[in-house]
Amino acid sequence: MRRLAVLVALGVLLVPTLSVTTAAGQLPDRARGAFVKTGCPGFFPASRHVDCGYVTVPEDRSRPGGRTIRVEAAVVRASSAHPAADPIVFVDGGPSFGAISPFALGGYFASWPFAHDRDIILVDTRGTGLSKPRLGCPELDVAQVKAVYAGPTIDSRAAEIYPPAITACWKRLVGEGIDPAAYTTAESAADLEALRRALGVPQWNVLAISADGMLGATYVRLFPDHVRSVVFDSGVPPQTIWGPDYDRGTALELQQVFRGCRAVPACRAKYPHVHRRLMRQVHRLAKHPALISIPDFKPHGITLELDGTGVFYDAMSMIYPGDTLTPSHLLDPLEYIWRISHGELGQVYRELFGTGPATNGHADDYLAQGKTLSYACHDFINFITDKNLRAAARALPAEAPRYLGPHFDLGHGFAIPVSPAGCREWPVGRAPHWQHQPLRSAVPALVLAGEYDASIPPYVAHGMVRRLSHGYYYEMPASSHLQLEVHTNGHGCARAIAAAFLTDPTTAPDSSCLASVPPADFTPRAGSGRLPPIRLLFSRWEGRRDR
Repeated sequence: MRRLAVLVALGVLLVPTLSVTTAAGQLPDRARGAFVKTGCPGFFPASRHVDCGYVTVPEDRSRPGGRTIRVEAAVVRASSAHPAADPIVFVDGGPSFGAISPFALGGYFASWPFAHDRDIILVDTRGTGLSKPRLGCPELDVAQVKAVYAGPTIDSRAAEIYPPAITACWKRLVGEGIDPAAYTTAESAADLEALRRALGVPQWNVLAISADGMLGATYVRLFPDHVRSVVFDSGVPPQTIWGPDYDRGTALELQQVFRGCRAVPACRAKYPHVHRRLMRQVHRLAKHPALISIPDFKPHGITLELDGTGVFYDAMSMIYPGDTLTPSHLLDPLEYIWRISHGELGQVYRELFGTGPATNGHADDYLAQGKTLSYACHDFINFITDKNLRAAARALPAEAPRYLGPHFDLGHGFAIPVSPAGCREWPVGRAPHWQHQPLRSAVPALVLAGEYDASIPPYVAHGMVRRLSHGYYYEMPASSHLQLEVHTNGHGCARAIAAAFLTDPTTAPDSSCLASVPPADFTPRAGSGRLPPIRLLFSRWEGRRDR
């Protein structure tokens, strides 16, 4: 479900002494504080016993005697008469959503009987949610709107507008005494260990979703003795090349859409040779970009410059298999390609943009964008090399102008601040080399992916299992992001697999239910062919925000 709308190579055998620990697996005394109970937010159901509170931890464990911060957690007690001894600790992705939110019990764990058999520990990782401080960057929300209207075309001045906004956020946080460079995955993993000790939990099961796959993997790498099992639901592996790997995976999904259509006679007849038609448009617009005016956009008209790179990316961005509340949109990229190849390029984009206006969506209210920058820049993006980008350009030639341009990804019609161009304004440095290697571990692990997940494609998610000696990987048919979430297609099967795994992580879970999950349906629907307005939070104009 589009949740923002409601929204390992060999690995490391021996981890060197880390800046976040005095020795591998050993924390300073100041990190062993008590779990201080506080009141809970009002959205927890009255039927559940919930203990809310925080642990106090060093902001930067390499600086003894320095500033301390709070990491908030909510322990949702099991309602079973005989609960299991090993709780589930849940980190919510984003990478800067707070787990202490209505989504946890109202969406992710909703109607899952197995979730009543164990305590569930929701953690607002450092810099997010209720944890203090929270690294918000409302400056980016303002920049987003400004870049749309600044002209001469939509986001053509993104490389001028976003960097000062990113710098302003950095300076404001530093002026408040915050060190953004300390809000990294390794520090967050050490925070989880401090919380485990404070709660007196001998072992727990780690459930890491989406962008917090890196956090789950880092915790398993540093503190394996305290992990009974780990579940990665649509999780990002440590070795991911941020940006190009996502695009490569989504391009593979687009190929899957083309194959799915060819297998259905009615779809094949309605959209013949659609892949060939797309590539013709990509090549044509690469040579001669189109200027598309949208005169009815409020409060004043705007103009879009569209080239081959944008057309290819936009086709990929339309992939969505639906969920229990939303019908499938897998035919949208086919309809889009068909129409733009038949003289309707301007009309299609006027439909997609609507009449506006572009307004401040206040994404920073629920997504701590400063934490996102610290995490993504330090742990992923600052590892990207020119060699990586050249390889990405060879693998996906349509996107080569983006990858090889000077402002990736704040140029060429893109406005994605969590990118190499954005990270140049967020000087957090780079993680140690070991952290960007595939996870090598004997801890039992379940890795789940969705066939049409355009946020964390299977091409990316599968990387988590490659060096796990007791890892199990399952791809859910016709599914999008987050396989265990109550609205995702096939969630019943995914939950049955996860329940079996958590009952006995040492044995491959029964996955026979996969055969009964309905496949994607490519039967053409009746209607005018009008495309829905842009799903803004998944478009290149609004930036990529993963759960």
